[in-house]
Amino acid sequence: MKNNNLIKFFFCCGSIIYTAGTTLIVLISLGLAQDKANTAIYARPLLSFLLFAFMMSLGSTLFRYEKISSPMRRLAHALCYILGLLVFLLLCSLKFYAAVIVTAVFAIIYGIVVLIKALISGNLGRLSTPNAPTGKSTKSQAGAKKTDSKKNQPAKEQYKNRFS
Repeated sequence: MKNNNLIKFFFCCGSIIYTAGTTLIVLISLGLAQDKANTAIYARPLLSFLLFAFMMSLGSTLFRYEKISSPMRRLAHALCYILGLLVFLLLCSLKFYAAVIVTAVFAIIYGIVVLIKALISGNLGRLSTPNAPTGKSTKSQAGAKKTDSKKNQPAKEQYKNRFS
């Protein structure tokens, strides 16, 4: 992916995550409010979630950056998600031990999801996926490949028994 596309992906992904998450936060806070007339939404949790959304977006962007090796991309993705959640929980005034416990549970769930995804796609033991053919070859190229492969094949020799 080119740098301009990566930057566009970073901002689009962060904006989508923030919009969806903020919508959920607002709907949950309105649903849990006892006094419907005096519902207030505070800026600090929303700004903390903005940071978390763009940390997740950074992880997804680094995962798509092809110039980094596949294990390093996976590690960067996991660290951005897990450490981003820890920072978000600490900024939301959650006690440190509770934030660590929630983050550990999230890390376990994250690992299980990544493992299941690798099992489904068949990439469990591979560090990187093999380059798949693009399928953009024209008919003339395909025809040339067939004739070349027929010409380069050696003629089958008849079997001769050496013991007779």
